[in-house]
Amino acid sequence: MEKKPNHISFEKLFNPKSVAIVGASNTPGKVGYAIVKNLLDAKYQGEIIPINNHEKTIQGITAYPSITKTGKNIDTAIIAVPAQFVLEVLRECAHKKIKSAIIITAGFGETGVQGKKLEEKMKKLAEKLGENIEYYGMLGLLHDVDWSLTKENTKEHLTKAPEILKKAGFDQKFIDIIVSHGYGFDCAGLEDKKRTHKIEHALAASETLTGLIHAYALMRGKRISDMEVSGLKKKFKDKAFAAGCDREIIKEIENIGITLDEFFQIAIEGIKNIKEHIGLS
Repeated sequence: MEKKPNHISFEKLFNPKSVAIVGASNTPGKVGYAIVKNLLDAKYQGEIIPINNHEKTIQGITAYPSITKTGKNIDTAIIAVPAQFVLEVLRECAHKKIKSAIIITAGFGETGVQGKKLEEKMKKLAEKLGENIEYYGMLGLLHDVDWSLTKENTKEHLTKAPEILKKAGFDQKFIDIIVSHGYGFDCAGLEDKKRTHKIEHALAASETLTGLIHAYALMRGKRISDMEVSGLKKKFKDKAFAAGCDREIIKEIENIGITLDEFFQIAIEGIKNIKEHIGLS
């Protein structure tokens, strides 16, 4: 007798009645903070179950040290922890018979050094503009959230980001800004699109300048502590240096009322703040 194939239900993934956020945080700027906050802001109707082994409450919600100690039925787990802990969390999910899990780490981990640098630059820029520092920082951190999934075919870059971010609780406005940094490139059908909002110009210009600064720092023996605007400007004008860094995109920063000199200074100071964490000195 022929066996019937097992049918996989995606109901608990797309319409979960309860969501556990592993790596939930009270610290603005962390991915686990943003996921919980966005679920709350979106007035998610199901139960939010934060998992954090150091905190008793996360953003006013009772937290649990691990998935196995919640005593609750969990439809979906959102995993936002460092890569080395993911396997253990998945084992706990299997033990709890949780049928669906979203591993945010895979995408966010790929942001790595690049994401951290852009996060700091965007925070500094927000400070200069009087904008929301944590919001700008999160845009920088997650701008290439799907790169690890699409780097083998760059035309697919930013095709998976909307789904990843939506599942993590980010709203459409945030997602649209993330996608906008790909406008003008041959990816995700964005080649003919143009940036029109200040925050879009800020993200695209900052990302591109990050590449230029990194190349200049490597040329200087990985030194950024004594990097000055004048030296960076010379490299900016030398179009043969780091030729892949589109100077026209960097100049988009002028659309938000920031001069190139101001922008270079903001960017350098932002990256200096984390130089030890990204292999620079």
